[in-house]
Amino acid sequence: MKKFSEVYANANSVTLNVTNNCNLNCVYCFEKEKNPAMMPPEIAIEAIDKMYNKLEGREAFTINFFGGEPLLNWKTIKAVIDHCNEKNYVVRYGITTNLTILTDEMLDYFDDVNMPLLVSIDGIKEIHDRNRCNSYDRVIANFKKLIDRGLGQYIETRFTIMPHDIKYTLQGMKELFELGINNFCPMPVTDTEWDDESLEECRKFYKECNEWFLSIVSDPKNKRNVSIKNIDDLLRNVLMPEHNDPYICPIFGNGWCTIDWRGKVYACHQGPTSEMPFKEDLCIGDLDMVDEKKIKTIMPKADYPKERCKNCIGKSICKCGCPVENMRETGSYTTATKAYCDLKCIMVEASRETQKELLKLEVSHNRALTQVKESMKIKEYVDKI
Repeated sequence: MKKFSEVYANANSVTLNVTNNCNLNCVYCFEKEKNPAMMPPEIAIEAIDKMYNKLEGREAFTINFFGGEPLLNWKTIKAVIDHCNEKNYVVRYGITTNLTILTDEMLDYFDDVNMPLLVSIDGIKEIHDRNRCNSYDRVIANFKKLIDRGLGQYIETRFTIMPHDIKYTLQGMKELFELGINNFCPMPVTDTEWDDESLEECRKFYKECNEWFLSIVSDPKNKRNVSIKNIDDLLRNVLMPEHNDPYICPIFGNGWCTIDWRGKVYACHQGPTSEMPFKEDLCIGDLDMVDEKKIKTIMPKADYPKERCKNCIGKSICKCGCPVENMRETGSYTTATKAYCDLKCIMVEASRETQKELLKLEVSHNRALTQVKESMKIKEYVDKI
């Protein structure tokens, strides 16, 4: 065993699982061990003080608040922000929330620290209410509060998409865009089966999603910086379309970890609240001592065992999925599910024609596209030298 503070001496982020509790019971939630336990402020502050690094340059140490529903433990979140302000820590925050219990005090704090919010919403009211406990109206009302405070730019909407719901996803994105939301992260689930009909609906969705994105960023009247995560990710891949990054999510690394309400240290944020036979494997130790034998200083590489992997078009963006999901579904941290493979291929296929049109644009208000075009200019210049 080794001291926690020594193992994570060079960490750049931490996820604080401030509660296992949640005020919703969503149909697809992986968190099964809901209980009313709350992380005390003292444990959160101890974790921050032991892990905080003043990183070089413009980088900031990242603190992510997670749950359950983290806003249920506002007392601890507020205490962490106040403590970091008092210590003059250079920190970037983030929070994953269902946004159903937003208060004016929270708004004031979010405004003060420019808090990025990853908000779970499943698109149109009918689908969201069915999956997420009739909470749509509350979420939309709180979106409006954030937008009215000028905080809309910090909202990213995360769509958890079930196979039978994907045909409604674009409609939901368009409705939120009209409301004033600019950032979208549509995420089809990859731990369930997608039959041929559902995959065809997925192919149709991504094609139409790309076309909708193109229509927005090519509109000379548009001044909004619209971002759709998978489109942005694929744009950044334009310069090296055949290149693939084989390194999976660095769980068990010493650059970050998750702390639960008791001060237990986990390799992944799914550890504290999931019911999995390998849950104990994900637990590394506590804020005093950790099992350094579990720490990997070199990230493991993805396993590409299938024949189709050799020439797979999805390999350019494939990091072999979520390691914990992989272990849960396939029995290996480095072997992806079939659904993950199928969906990545569809994303790449759908993006190719649109990318050609995007790269022709003289002006756009998408950061990823602007960065890629500037990089292409530099590459062209360097190639001529």
